[in-house]
Amino acid sequence: MEYFYKIIKSTSKIEDEEQRLEYQARTYLNIALTLNLMGRHEEALTNVLTAKELFNKINSPNIVYAYRNIAQTYIELEKYDLAIANLDTALSMAGNNPRLLGNIYYLMAKAELEKAKKYNNNTAYQEAIRLGHRALEYLTLAKSLYLQNKVYSILYQAYAALGNYKLAFENAINYIKTNEILLNKEKTKAIQEMEAKYQAEKKQQEIEKQKLVIEKQTIEVKRQRMQRNALIAIVILMALLAYVAFRSYQQKKRDNLIIQQKNKELEQAYEEIRVQRDQLQVQKDKIQYLLTQLQDSIHYAERIQSAAMPTRETLAQWFDEYFIFFRPRDIVSGDFYWAKLVQNRFLAFTVADCTGHGVPGAFVSMLGISLLNEITQRRDIQTAAQVLEEMRKAIKESLKQTQDFGDSKDGMDIAFCVYDKETHVLQFAGANNPLYFIRNGELTVYPAVKNPVAIYIREKPFETHEIKIQPGDTIYLSSDGFYDQPGGAEGKKYLRKRFKEFLLKIWNYPMEEQEKLFEQEFETWKNGHKQLDDVCVMGTRFLN
Repeated sequence: MEYFYKIIKSTSKIEDEEQRLEYQARTYLNIALTLNLMGRHEEALTNVLTAKELFNKINSPNIVYAYRNIAQTYIELEKYDLAIANLDTALSMAGNNPRLLGNIYYLMAKAELEKAKKYNNNTAYQEAIRLGHRALEYLTLAKSLYLQNKVYSILYQAYAALGNYKLAFENAINYIKTNEILLNKEKTKAIQEMEAKYQAEKKQQEIEKQKLVIEKQTIEVKRQRMQRNALIAIVILMALLAYVAFRSYQQKKRDNLIIQQKNKELEQAYEEIRVQRDQLQVQKDKIQYLLTQLQDSIHYAERIQSAAMPTRETLAQWFDEYFIFFRPRDIVSGDFYWAKLVQNRFLAFTVADCTGHGVPGAFVSMLGISLLNEITQRRDIQTAAQVLEEMRKAIKESLKQTQDFGDSKDGMDIAFCVYDKETHVLQFAGANNPLYFIRNGELTVYPAVKNPVAIYIREKPFETHEIKIQPGDTIYLSSDGFYDQPGGAEGKKYLRKRFKEFLLKIWNYPMEEQEKLFEQEFETWKNGHKQLDDVCVMGTRFLN
């Protein structure tokens, strides 16, 4: 970098503007390349854009490399559409240069592959395959083995993602072959030198043969004048023929040795490829077996977790009207819903969001369900806040949580309610998750304490809110998965504000219809984006 900037400084003294700007533009391209290798991609983009402006001022044909390098930097920055747009521009300027065309199509395929990985987009995987094959056409003409190797890597990843394992395997083999060639350049170079030596000696042999023909013609022309020397000429000719025959024999012997060595190396290379192929198949079978075992275990865990939560038939007996919108991100969930009728009078129910998702979150959720079942049976517990306090104490003991750095901080955010069916009083206590309450079309949000049910650096006591329920009152409990989901046209989060607006829009519909509306809203908002977290929303309406 120090010497590049010295070049910029020294070339500023060149009087010829076109020559000066050309040197400086090329140097800025090299600065950008170096910054990319250092991982400083934003700075690299600034420098390559400067190079483009300088090339543009002098109408330099080298501006095509600026567009290519801009695209390469955008790929590093995960701005794949901008990368492809710049590569389209570079493609229009590339002319008939097969190496440059192959390089551009390779970068296009790479951008499509990375975009497909990020957004799980099958169309982008297919486009990566199309562009990869186009790149191979030009790179084969250009004999660019290094970039061919990278394109084979793109193709086997894309085919594997689309489930075409046959073509994925074929391209993986090509990737291994080209990689082996690149890793053994010295061996290849030695073979090429032997081939060149063989061709040179073969050419020398042809020259010797030509000399012999010329000498024969000369002897025939001068035969009459050289009768006295005929015997000498014949002796010389026989000696020459013997010498040529001997040289030919020696050359053929050397050629056979070279061919045998090449055949031996080819057989060895084939055997190595066959062994690698067999190893890949064994690894694939082993991974498939482990994957099947893991999936079976997780599905069994799903059945256990589902059994721990109340059935919809049970909930229908306890609630006047209700719905559950439950959408785990993986097979098992860190979110859970729970309800229990205590002493035939108090209906306790909750929606909780445990730390993590998938299998780790499911473990914490099973601990949470177990603690709720135990604590709500105790007659010394009088308020919803006391339930959360006891849960926090039990989780800290169960998970051996202390304030030491590195200890487990797992726990849960929870919205917990207890409804007295005789007095029609609803108690609510929340840990990070609030209660959404709608009466006659007006929304009230009962806040939660900004603490999880777990160890926390600044622990606060949980608070109980009491609400006298009237017929028609509607409440909602939710984990943060719904309003943290990215989507829409710009890939932004749904957010709590939009969530509350949606509740006011649908609250008066039947609960069964509301569940369908929640599902439609979630799928529409996702707009092809990956689900990032578990989602659980519970709604219930009190009729008397």
